[in-house]
Amino acid sequence: MSKVVLVCVCLVGLTQLVWSQNAVMGAVPGGRTHGIPGYLDPRTGTFTTKVHSDTQSSENPDLTATPSLTGANGVWKITLNITLTTPLQKGDIVVCEGNLDVDDQFFYSESGAVVATVNGGSASCTVTIPYTWYLATLKTDMVDVSYSVSEYHVFTVGSLSQANISRHNDHDLGSVPVPLSGAVTTDTVPVRL
Repeated sequence: MSKVVLVCVCLVGLTQLVWSQNAVMGAVPGGRTHGIPGYLDPRTGTFTTKVHSDTQSSENPDLTATPSLTGANGVWKITLNITLTTPLQKGDIVVCEGNLDVDDQFFYSESGAVVATVNGGSASCTVTIPYTWYLATLKTDMVDVSYSVSEYHVFTVGSLSQANISRHNDHDLGSVPVPLSGAVTTDTVPVRL
């Protein structure tokens, strides 16, 4: 008889342990409880489920919490007027590059490059960079603008050619607010190379 009582006490204790685990899991946000929440109408015998009204779990994040993004697009033109302090050799070229960086909810980096027009001891180029950015904090975002100019010396051996940088200049033009959408923004910069 004492063994039967001992087994019954153990079963009651285990039942309490299982019930308490179920109650604890239901108290934890995102925790699971057994069964389907709802109620049974005793007159009709119809079971109606209850809609969850608690906060979103980590498995189903609230997508409305994502900030709305505002589109900004336009064209940025960086004109470089270059004074060549190092004479070019036959076949050498000058390459201009412009860069735009915006660090918002996402990081955007735009760039463009062109070969400069050389005229004696000077060269000029205009790098045109179209952009489209979707920004969460458009009113406070800044565009970092920079450029680089490289002089390439072209070596030709037989039918093979290779270009190596013989001079290089890069510079940061600073940060400016994001222009209004549809704007054409221009920078004109004197450069010595």
